[in-house]
Amino acid sequence: MMTQPGACAVCFKPVTNQTILTCCHNPCHVDCANHWKKSRYPYLECPKCSHGHLIYVIEVIQPQQWKEDPKFVEEVKRLWKHNTLWYGIFHGHDGPVEGFWGTLFDPNPCAMRTHFLGYTQSEVIQHMKNKQ
Repeated sequence: MMTQPGACAVCFKPVTNQTILTCCHNPCHVDCANHWKKSRYPYLECPKCSHGHLIYVIEVIQPQQWKEDPKFVEEVKRLWKHNTLWYGIFHGHDGPVEGFWGTLFDPNPCAMRTHFLGYTQSEVIQHMKNKQ
């Protein structure tokens, strides 16, 4: 996950790539995504990929300490292959939720969906097995 500055998908001001839209992984401020959803109701398409789905932001927690566990990393690579995994805070309707999140690969970037994979490494492995 990159952390250099980019332009927010909504306000176009600098933002790190540490806060990303769950649908297309473009950088976005949490407040901007929330404001976008409130101002666009009932048209909640993403400002970047324009598909009709709710937009949410995940704030990736750096550094990704789970990468320091070689056994877990090896199992993730085996099960998840070309998919994305990170640990962060999902900012949704029910408030922030911290845990492991992953995106299943799809050739159409706007068809990708971010999934909650669990609070612990053992939950992550079980959910990855179920999503294959």
